[in-house]
Amino acid sequence: MRNLYLTLIVTVLVFSSLPATAQKQSDFPEWALGPFIKMDKPVLSPTSESVFDCPVEKRSLQWEKQNVYNPAVVVRDGKVYLLYRADDGPKDSGWGRTCRIGLAWSEDGRNFMRLGNPVLFPDEDACKPYEWQGGIEDLHVVEDDAGTYYMNYTAWNGQRDAMLVATSEDLVHWTKHGPAFARLAPERVFGTRSGVVVTRREGDRLIAQRVNSKYLMMVSHSCELAESDNLIDWKPLGKAVWKDGTPGLFDSSSHEAGAIALERPDGILLFYNGGNGGWALGQALVSRQDCTTVLQRLEAPFIKPEYDWERSGFIFNACVANGMVPFKGEWLLYYGAADHQIGLAAFKEEGFVSLFNGKNLDGWFSSDYSVEDGVIICHGHHGGYLEYTNAEYANFILRFEFKLTPGANNGLNFRTDGVVWNEIQILDDTHPKFANIHPYQFHGSLDGVVPAKRGFLKPVGEWNEQEVIVDGNHIIVRLNGTVILDADLSQIDLGKCLDGTAHPGLRRTTGRIGFLGHLNAYEKEGPIYFRNIRIREL
Repeated sequence: MRNLYLTLIVTVLVFSSLPATAQKQSDFPEWALGPFIKMDKPVLSPTSESVFDCPVEKRSLQWEKQNVYNPAVVVRDGKVYLLYRADDGPKDSGWGRTCRIGLAWSEDGRNFMRLGNPVLFPDEDACKPYEWQGGIEDLHVVEDDAGTYYMNYTAWNGQRDAMLVATSEDLVHWTKHGPAFARLAPERVFGTRSGVVVTRREGDRLIAQRVNSKYLMMVSHSCELAESDNLIDWKPLGKAVWKDGTPGLFDSSSHEAGAIALERPDGILLFYNGGNGGWALGQALVSRQDCTTVLQRLEAPFIKPEYDWERSGFIFNACVANGMVPFKGEWLLYYGAADHQIGLAAFKEEGFVSLFNGKNLDGWFSSDYSVEDGVIICHGHHGGYLEYTNAEYANFILRFEFKLTPGANNGLNFRTDGVVWNEIQILDDTHPKFANIHPYQFHGSLDGVVPAKRGFLKPVGEWNEQEVIVDGNHIIVRLNGTVILDADLSQIDLGKCLDGTAHPGLRRTTGRIGFLGHLNAYEKEGPIYFRNIRIREL
């Protein structure tokens, strides 16, 4: 048996905080992520110290001596794991190198320890006709709700490429399943590569997300769509995100599936590798309805070759990214530099802290709430209450996503002491049973005090994204990108508000936050779902 733990190699690098090109927040529209600040040195470089007994060549070789690049990335148990492409060689025969997949991990996302042996490699198995002699290269890794990892990787036999799939429970031991399209579209086995699966965010994890009941993947250089029921067997849909390139732009010749395809209420945020004589990174927002309409795109690359080690390596002028994760308040984007080393660019989420770990309700007091598949559910059976008990907040920005069911009724409680409540409405105000409610009871309203604008909720059953800013007397609610409430409490008589009652809680300057579940004279409410709850103190 091969000992995968034969060698541990530590890579520790010292970074400068100076970016190659100074980006500003104003350079990025609201839908995009950025600015990303590059590290000025690679986080991982080739090494001749890693030795592996190749089962095909029947000899020991330095399997990551020539290049390491284009990694996938996963956050697991509070650590960042890179699964990266590594080249042996150079050698005289065939393609001149064989690619394998290595594993490295880090406590901080910057200083990595290597496993020393590859975790996926060509072997004397059923996949050898696809993988030998070129090997296993550009990969993406996604996690499902049960915690199983799925790797889509490109196999190169020296003449043709094909996308294959492997699965793992621990990122070290992988089971190969063969070509992704073999069962449902055998004519498409060859000529496919580099597939990124649509995901949702749960804390620091990215979980495969069904779109219209199917898992969705964007494949190859046009981000062609494919669907799956099980993340192993895929079926092409015959349509793509990108049809033609725009002459003169950085991505005029290629839009290869890149680091992420993240489902959000406003669309699918797609990172891609743009090609036009070199490689640089782009962002686009794609419609969730048809998954092919590009709603927005950055006209210029947000990551491009600038440092010498990005401009010159195994090839020239290439930054290619297959993996990005949220981690401890940052988005960490790992990219291959000149097909030779691995770089890192980080975008700090402006001090936001996650209040929900995606697994359980640690830190919360709960009544009639539970966690299922990384989502908080208010069941609506008995009303219910959910309060974050680890801290009190005075002035803050709170961001969260929620999904309504027909007739669902809830509310955000803030600056509460558990006796007096200050509620921002969260409810399906389109339901017939709410036809006669007052304007100050519509979704997003400061209940009983200030009405919110209507018409900006997503259809019932779709995820909404909401931001609530509480800063002194100023309260702002932004729903799916639109401000629906902008209130100044200093201009309101809190002794007698629109509902005819006093609201003394609004005089409080600090307190806890929570979510309310309501039972009232109408009937029992439907469940409501919450995820990605994060806060930034002002």
